[in-house]
Amino acid sequence: MKFRQVSFRVERADVERAEALLNLAGALSLSLFDAEDSPLFEPQPGTTPLWERPGIHALFPPELDVAALTGIIRQTLPGAEDIDSRFIDAADWQAGLEQHVFVQRIAENLGVVPAQWDGAPPARNCVRLHMGLAFGTGRHPTTALCLQWLARHPPQGLAVLDFGCGSGVLAIAALTLGAADAVAIDHDPQAVAATRANARLNGVDATLRAGALEEFDRISVDLVLANILAGTLTQSVAQLAAMLRPGGVIVLSGVLAEQTAAVAQTYAERFESIKTTQRDGWACMSAVLR
Repeated sequence: MKFRQVSFRVERADVERAEALLNLAGALSLSLFDAEDSPLFEPQPGTTPLWERPGIHALFPPELDVAALTGIIRQTLPGAEDIDSRFIDAADWQAGLEQHVFVQRIAENLGVVPAQWDGAPPARNCVRLHMGLAFGTGRHPTTALCLQWLARHPPQGLAVLDFGCGSGVLAIAALTLGAADAVAIDHDPQAVAATRANARLNGVDATLRAGALEEFDRISVDLVLANILAGTLTQSVAQLAAMLRPGGVIVLSGVLAEQTAAVAQTYAERFESIKTTQRDGWACMSAVLR
C-alpha cells in the first residue's frame, strides 16, 4: 500500500494554522522538519523549541486531490514554499514512524501516546500529543519525572499551573487525572500554540487556559508544575510562591542532580518538606509552601 505525502515549508508563526488546515484535510500523520530533514520531537531543555521556517510532512490516503489541497495551502498560507507531493510505501512510513513515535506507560493510571495512536492504551488514562510541536513528549527524564509525580499524587479537584508549559503535557496530564482547571504559561508562542492544540486533542480546552504570563491578571493555584532550567527556577522562587495558595505544592524539574542542593537552599526560605527523585542524572523536587 502507498500513501501520499505532502511537504512544504512555512513561517514559524503559521505552524498551528498549517496543522489545523492539514488535519481538516484528512491528514493521517504530521511531522515537523528542519532544512536538513532532522525531526524535532523533544529537544534538550534550553534549546530552541522550533526552527524559524520548519518543514511539514503530512501523510494522506493515496486518493488525495493534490491540486485542490495545494490551492488551499497557497490561499490559506501565503508564505508556504517548496510544496511537494509524492507517493511513499507503507513500509517506509512505518519504519519512520517506529523511530519517532513514543508510546509510554508512566504508571498504571497514566500514559502518553501520539495523536494518531490507535493501538492498545498503555495505561488507564492516556494523554494524546501532537509529537514534534514543542518540548514535552514525556520522553525526556525531566518530563517523565514530573509525570510520575502526578501519577503518584493525582491532583483531584485542584487548580494547577504549568509554568514553562512546552507542549502542555503536564497541565493536560493533571486535568486527565482529575484537576479542576489548569493554567499553562510559556514565553514562547509556539509552546502556547502547541498546548492549545494538545488541549483540544484531549478534550480539556474548556478547563485549560494557555498564554504568556502577562496575559493573566492574577494566578492562584493549589499546585505549580515547573519543568524549566535550574537557573530560571532559582530566579523565579518568589514569583512562583506568590501564585500558590497557602499549603500549596510545587514540583520542580529541569534540574541536574548536582544542582539540587543549590535549588533546595533557594526554596527552603519559602517552602518546606522538600523531596527529591532522580533519573538519568536529572532531578525532580517537590515542596510545600510554608
